[in-house]
Amino acid sequence: MVDPSFSFAPASMMRVVKAILLCLVALAHAAPKEQPDCTGLKAVNPNCQPNEATYQREYFYIGGRKINSTGDIPGTIVVDQLYVEKLIPKTGVKKAHPIVFFHGGGSGGVIWLQTPDNRKGWASYFLDLGYAVYIVDQTSVGRSTQNDLEGYPLRIGSTVEVAEIGFSVPEISNTYPQSQLHTQWPG
Repeated sequence: MVDPSFSFAPASMMRVVKAILLCLVALAHAAPKEQPDCTGLKAVNPNCQPNEATYQREYFYIGGRKINSTGDIPGTIVVDQLYVEKLIPKTGVKKAHPIVFFHGGGSGGVIWLQTPDNRKGWASYFLDLGYAVYIVDQTSVGRSTQNDLEGYPLRIGSTVEVAEIGFSVPEISNTYPQSQLHTQWPG
């Protein structure tokens, strides 16, 4: 319902304009929000914004084969599938050829998205340059399938300790001279 005392007379309109201007001035002079510390583990704070590039995401699987389950639940399971994540820059692809990322033995393809200390990862770097990016999880790692536990070939690099020595805290094991210079991810 319209307030009967309100009119479009210049005096009424002037009061509305003054009220709007006062609100805008108050907002402009409001104290800025303090940004939270988003480094390292503190990046899990819900107020922290990721540093990733803006992209459209799709995923698909390649390959795989069906085998009969030998476990407690009978049936058919799929093994040996390769997971692929496709990222396209929001601004569109500007480069003719995509970048394809394969991970090492100690982790999955998510290592290309961003660093543990909340800096942009290599995927974001190339997305910002206009490349389409494909991130692959090899079979039996990360988001790829490996349900055939009896036939699963354990490989070097599949333990937490090997990943820490090689990637996270190489300075502790001192396996190479530059390891003592490690101060941030990646090592």
